[in-house]
Amino acid sequence: TQVASTETGSIMRCNPDGTGFEIFSTGVRNPQELAFDEHGNLFTGDNNSDSGDKARFTYLVEGGDCGWRMAYQYLNDRGPWNREKLWDDKLGQKARYIVPPVANLSNGPSGLTYNPGTGLSEAYRGQFYLSDFRGGANASVVHQIAVEPQGAFFRLKQDRDFVKGILTTDVEFGNDGSLYVLDWVATWGGIGKGRIYKFTDEKADVALQKETQTLIAEGMEKRPVAELAKLLGHPDMRVRQAAQFELATRGETKSLAQAAADAKAANPLARLHGIWGLGQIAAKDRHALDPLPALLDDADAEVRAQAAKVLGDYKVGAVGGKLMALLQDKENRVRFFAAISLGKLGDKAAVEALFKVLAENHDEDPILRHGAIFGLAGTASAEQLAAKTKDSSPAVRGGAVVALRRQNSPLVVAFLKDHDQSVVLEAARAIHDLPITEALPALAELTANPAISDPLILSRAINANYRLGKPENALALATLAGNSAMPEAARKDALDALTVWADPSPKDRLLNQWRPIAARGQEAAVAAVAPTVVTLLKDSPPSVQEMVAKLAGKFSLRAAGEPLFELASNDRAGSGVRIESLRALMTLKDAHLADAARAGMNAKDAKVRTEALQALSMSDPAAASKALGEIVQSGGPAEKQGAVVALGQINDPAVDAQLAALLDQLLAGKLVPAVRLDVLEAAQRHAQGAIKDKLAQYEASVPKDDPLAKWQVSLVGGNVERGRKIFREKVETQCLRCHTCEIGDSQVGPVLTHIGKVKDRAYILESIVLPNKVISPGFEIVVLTLKNGQVEAGRLVSQDAANLKIDTMDEQGKPHPKTIAVDQIKDRQSAPSPMPPNLADVLSRTEMRDLIEYLESRK
Repeated sequence: TQVASTETGSIMRCNPDGTGFEIFSTGVRNPQELAFDEHGNLFTGDNNSDSGDKARFTYLVEGGDCGWRMAYQYLNDRGPWNREKLWDDKLGQKARYIVPPVANLSNGPSGLTYNPGTGLSEAYRGQFYLSDFRGGANASVVHQIAVEPQGAFFRLKQDRDFVKGILTTDVEFGNDGSLYVLDWVATWGGIGKGRIYKFTDEKADVALQKETQTLIAEGMEKRPVAELAKLLGHPDMRVRQAAQFELATRGETKSLAQAAADAKAANPLARLHGIWGLGQIAAKDRHALDPLPALLDDADAEVRAQAAKVLGDYKVGAVGGKLMALLQDKENRVRFFAAISLGKLGDKAAVEALFKVLAENHDEDPILRHGAIFGLAGTASAEQLAAKTKDSSPAVRGGAVVALRRQNSPLVVAFLKDHDQSVVLEAARAIHDLPITEALPALAELTANPAISDPLILSRAINANYRLGKPENALALATLAGNSAMPEAARKDALDALTVWADPSPKDRLLNQWRPIAARGQEAAVAAVAPTVVTLLKDSPPSVQEMVAKLAGKFSLRAAGEPLFELASNDRAGSGVRIESLRALMTLKDAHLADAARAGMNAKDAKVRTEALQALSMSDPAAASKALGEIVQSGGPAEKQGAVVALGQINDPAVDAQLAALLDQLLAGKLVPAVRLDVLEAAQRHAQGAIKDKLAQYEASVPKDDPLAKWQVSLVGGNVERGRKIFREKVETQCLRCHTCEIGDSQVGPVLTHIGKVKDRAYILESIVLPNKVISPGFEIVVLTLKNGQVEAGRLVSQDAANLKIDTMDEQGKPHPKTIAVDQIKDRQSAPSPMPPNLADVLSRTEMRDLIEYLESRK
């Protein structure tokens, strides 16, 4: 079978001639390469989404869902992917519809290969090799990975660095037994550059490697059947597979059957190739499968498993009874393949036996659980599955839910009343995420169920009401928002759904998938909220009050004016509540606005005072202009910023004069640094006459030959929260892809979690605008040409006046530190920083200021 992958999350397969095209598994994120081991197990390195999640080493199974959806990529927090930690090798197992990763490892998995059996030497057999591309040579690595069985699943046995210090993008075993590693040399834009390293092992069986190389080069077409049959047991899986394919092409059923049945084979793997070869022939001659039923009783567990798999692939109904017996096999791997095959057969007699597998497994082996669910989805009726609501085992009930999900059956609603919220969550996921449209009303009703506290369930129930969009659904959301017994986050979510009720996005609120809803006006939402808005503003927690204030302004709920004024004027109210109340009063153009603004001007919090200035500018421009002028001269930095921004929004001759005076201070170098950028941006809104001339004078004063000069106004005065958002979420910069800062685990660049403690703002600015000027210690790759003609390359560890210390590699690819005398160096070159050199081009001066402020705050 040929296998391919797509960035949309699906692994597909087909026969060599293109027939039998189908989806094999789903939910992976940008797997660069797939690799089979010698038992036919398929693995991949699965990339993270650059949002603090971790990459995955994943075992891919038929019908498996690994959890990723491409639509998540365009949500700032990646939606359920991060909210529910579906990528996590531990937490991911709790979602029963997920096939979790074997391990979270690597940062930028690209090339992947498996030792075919004659690679390097015996010490390296059974190992995967994964190129971990991290944007820079100093951080990139080739992993050597070993896994071992854990039931039907696998666990990580070993992950060691095979080679470091090169910008590896791919790895592959050659026919000669060598391991070849591709090096991109430079960084993300390394166009026209590349090297290939070849790794050999002095302990290798060179004669066997040469034999393998010759066999592969010559091919199998001219070899006699007896030789091909012998080659099924060759130490190299490529040779075994080639022999298998040739025997299958010739229709040599007898030879393959003999190999499959040979319990005394020198290499037991020959038996598996015999089974697989018979499966190939069966595409044209079903009698090729006749020898396989007997192998279901074989002493070798892997033979039993593979025979069960192939018989299921061809839906050989006569073996249903034997497959059912294998559901009680001592090996979970055998039970897994038997369950998958029974699902393909649709054998109704297997239903209770499959439920028994779920019960005995207790959700412990996720692969066996998946096999049993797959089997039930193919054998059990929706009614049989729904009848398990009374089963004592949550593993059985949860498995029944996922099987109903696979059947897209609305009978899954029966489990929304389960006493175990993990089962209810599985049902909510099935109904909402697929979606199962007929079941949405039942899911929506959970907002009124006092027993439901899981935020993941409630978010889906809230969104179900939002999607259904009837007046009773709007009322249900308003009722939840007013229910003090409900979690605060759910109450806010309900209000948010009401806020965007009128003109729904064509993309789902939670999943970001394309699910258009017709525009429906805001009448139902207004009618639902209006009777309770005053109570909500008076009696709710601060975070809910903030949401209600936003909604009151959006819906023009004038009855909210009085309580909004009370909140905006209340010194004991939270700053967020006061700010949102002021904004709502501005939107409503409420009669209380001027009084609320004056009260806000006396607030202790500068942010409230700043918002009050905006309100005063709207309600009393003349008074605001005078007050703002006073604040610009005597207020604190944050207040001055707010005052300047407010000035920029007032059309008044007095304001023009004030801005002109501020520009004079800027030109004279006397303006407080924190407001320089704000004055420039406010002046741009009044760019006429004298102000226009002064702006031109300022721009002419900025040195054109200094790439940092234009950014000096961005050094101070930024907003930490906006900067954090830029760092984590701005697509054009993708800082989190290469740097760890509070969250993330990237190793491409320095960890920035405490950057503000060791570096100043000027350094941070220079690092962003000129990333190659100073490369952080431990991240610079140097290439040294010595006076004797020798070339040394490696990661610069340290340097002084006399010596450079670098980390390089020895002939075996192992780390090897070296000390180089400075007086022996003829030429020194550095690889460019992995950081894009044009990063500043995608940042405005305000964004740069916020980003610097955030990084400087990391102490």
